[in-house]
Amino acid sequence: MARRRLYVFGTIIVLGLLIGIFCLPKGVEQPEVVVDPEPPAPGDVVVVDPVIGAPPLPPLRTDGGSQPASPAQLLVIKARQQTLPQTKYKLLNKAYQTDPRGRWGGQAAAEMGDIHTKLNNTEKARLWYGKASRASLVPETDARVGAALTTTARPRPPLSSIKLLTYKVQPGDSLWKIARRYATSVGAIKKANNLTKNMIRVGKTLRIPKGPFDILVSKSKHTLQLLQDNKTVKIYRVGLGRDNGTPTGSFVVNSKLIDPVWYSNEGRIPADDPRNVLGSRWIGFSGRIGIHGTRKSEAGTIGKNMSDGCIRMLDADVKELYGFIVEGKSKVTVVE
Repeated sequence: MARRRLYVFGTIIVLGLLIGIFCLPKGVEQPEVVVDPEPPAPGDVVVVDPVIGAPPLPPLRTDGGSQPASPAQLLVIKARQQTLPQTKYKLLNKAYQTDPRGRWGGQAAAEMGDIHTKLNNTEKARLWYGKASRASLVPETDARVGAALTTTARPRPPLSSIKLLTYKVQPGDSLWKIARRYATSVGAIKKANNLTKNMIRVGKTLRIPKGPFDILVSKSKHTLQLLQDNKTVKIYRVGLGRDNGTPTGSFVVNSKLIDPVWYSNEGRIPADDPRNVLGSRWIGFSGRIGIHGTRKSEAGTIGKNMSDGCIRMLDADVKELYGFIVEGKSKVTVVE
């Protein structure tokens, strides 16, 4: 009897399970909730996951690589999504500190320069553009930063910052003789006295920028200093040679040319040829190495190592420098 009851009870349990599986309605399956990540910045390459249909994090680089985005890039992307300027600036600053010489750290510095430009904070804008120029930027940003550095450059100091002597013109004097006597140039004397011609009269008092003026170039700072009596009177930004091609040492200026001809691998290129990279002035001091100007299209190379070894300057700057330098007397010192 007990065995029969046990058999009946077991049969009922089995039938109940079968009925529950095949006859009762199934529960409604809840769909998986997919939370979209933060939207990437314009230009980011986004790969859609075929399973859930949402872009995975982190976004991929835009330079064709397949590595995940760097911390600096993510900070820049996040900064671009901010509406509060203070928050945006903090994120860009953090991105720069994360990778000051990299592409995205440099991009962050450039965008901080843009912020200061809009606020008319020229000094701070120049500071951040200068930091950006020392990073590995994409060509578009590099050109923009170079142009921004040109427009935010400090005004060149007035000539009054240079020590001047007074001289009364004597019979038989000429500007050339006076310039030679004081190791300066005719152009420097004319500029100091607002002269448009070379004619001078006996008894006239002239202001003389006494020379010789010398040059000190710092490769690490990308600066050129104009020195008078070993004191800095002007500072200019310069471009230098790639692959450490600008030589260090002390030299004497051995040539000066206006509208120089450039002898390249393509042959002789005259001054008015767009391919001529020397600008309007040449100051030679070591073989084929010298200081020269640039065309407007090459303004972005200032602050970079992109020449064949020469020292590049903005054309307006090299014109000014040219007037103070004397062949055979002015020295050029290049240090690391």
